[in-house]
Amino acid sequence: MTDSGTPGPEDGQRSEAASNDAAENETAANETAPNDAAANETAANEAAAPEPMTTGATPTGSVDSGMPDPDEVVAPASAGAGADAASAPKKVRRSRARPTRPSKPSRPPRAPVTARGAALASARVAAGAVGVGVGIVAVLVAIFVPFPSIQSAPASVTVTPVPTAQQLVCAGSLLRLGSASGEDATTATSLGGADVTFAATSGEPTTTVLENSNGSPRIVSVPPSDTGEVALVTGSQSQTLSNSDFAGYAAADCAAASTDAWLVGGSTTTGRTTLLTLANPSDVQSTVALAIYDEGGRIDAPGSTGIIVPARGQRVLSLAGFAPETATPVVHVTSKGGQIVANLQQSISRGLEPGGVDIVGSTAAPATTQIIPGLVVPSAVAVEQRLGQDDSSDFRTVLRILVPGDTSTDATITVAPEASEKPVTSFDISLKPGVVTDVPIEGLSNGRYSITAKTDEPIVAGVRVSVAASASPAAGSTDFAWIAAPAELTASAVFSAPVGPHPFINIANDGTDPVDVTLAELGGDETVISVPAGGATYGVLTPGASYRLDSPATVRATVSLNGVGKLAGFPVREPLSTSGAITIYP
Repeated sequence: MTDSGTPGPEDGQRSEAASNDAAENETAANETAPNDAAANETAANEAAAPEPMTTGATPTGSVDSGMPDPDEVVAPASAGAGADAASAPKKVRRSRARPTRPSKPSRPPRAPVTARGAALASARVAAGAVGVGVGIVAVLVAIFVPFPSIQSAPASVTVTPVPTAQQLVCAGSLLRLGSASGEDATTATSLGGADVTFAATSGEPTTTVLENSNGSPRIVSVPPSDTGEVALVTGSQSQTLSNSDFAGYAAADCAAASTDAWLVGGSTTTGRTTLLTLANPSDVQSTVALAIYDEGGRIDAPGSTGIIVPARGQRVLSLAGFAPETATPVVHVTSKGGQIVANLQQSISRGLEPGGVDIVGSTAAPATTQIIPGLVVPSAVAVEQRLGQDDSSDFRTVLRILVPGDTSTDATITVAPEASEKPVTSFDISLKPGVVTDVPIEGLSNGRYSITAKTDEPIVAGVRVSVAASASPAAGSTDFAWIAAPAELTASAVFSAPVGPHPFINIANDGTDPVDVTLAELGGDETVISVPAGGATYGVLTPGASYRLDSPATVRATVSLNGVGKLAGFPVREPLSTSGAITIYP
């Protein structure tokens, strides 16, 4: 197509558009100019050399992308220009002032240091040092100088418990299972009555029979004194049997009730019967648990826990029902609720020959030293001859020991004669935990002895000794006794010599110095017994009399009795504890 030079419709449209663009550019220039002028004026005031603005040219090093620059304005071509001129519009760069960053204010010049300023600075430093010094002094004063304190005693009330009656329980008569005709083999029946001896240091003691009991245990009690004096009460019992089934002599002390007791003695092998008696003198029902040990360890005995003993009542149990055919039982008795007094009653029958009876009281609590004075050997030759006969192995003197804990231990056993020049023998043995050991004590001639067992682990102990009137079996000619280990006596003690043959007090002194012990019959004369250091001695008692024993140092004591075909012994115990004044703080 040939361009004729005459304007057509398209040219008119271009002219109109160009006129509009020119008007808009003029308006924009009018609006921009004052702003640019103000900006340039501000920049000129803030900067010494204003930055030159570039118009209508591309800066060196820049790349033209072919796209219109937003700062560029396209000027319309003139109407008379040719086609080439019309198709190439002019580019005119609009001038715009570039904003500049405000400059940072300069710091004012530092004033020179004057004498007055130096003085003020020194004063400030000195004041700060003084303040620090004052703070240090205050801390030191707070640490080392005691401040006055205000103290006041807390409010309290001292209450003295009302004195109550002192009370002991005697085991009661010897028992048998079933009747003489063999009926009611599971029921305990009495074998007569026991002689009870009792007394008190003040007041009038009385005895009452325990209700709901088979063997008629008796309670010995003394009322509190009107003057506030603490009365010490004592009691013991004894019984002699002589018939075709039971023969021998048994004696025991009357003991205070407790929640924990160890019984060392007895046997349930053929011909040996052992009964466990549990007496509850309180007005509260007691629940008893038994832990039984023998040569094989602790026995798993069904029914040995949850045993109910009624208030002011007694339970009699056959030990064979818990531990049949055991030769070396040791029984640990614990109770909840009412406190109890526990004893073992053992009888021996060798075929048609009765071999003796005994009542076994509680022994001293587990300890690393156990001392048992009063081991009486009245017929060593006859006993040795009987040992060679059938079913007579329990004629042998033995020390029964149990380690209740979980650790093995070695024991040193010492056998010392009482008040004699006979030699002292000693030997060592090993003990397993939880296992009962019967240690034979051999080579003893007639006399009195004290046995000491010392270990690293706590033990309980008791000793069995026998008597034989002759070497040939004869009714009523043999007997035996279990002697429990006595606890230490640290204060005055009272005891009663039961009715029986030749009672003696046996005293052991484990200390390094001799001890003079005062023995006084209640309401009678007194005597002084000298006990050698590390040794033992004895004194003669009157049957049926009660005594007070005073020692300036710790000793241990037992009561022993022996006669023809009769043997018995029991420990002297510390008196009942009394409650003193109690201070209560609200």
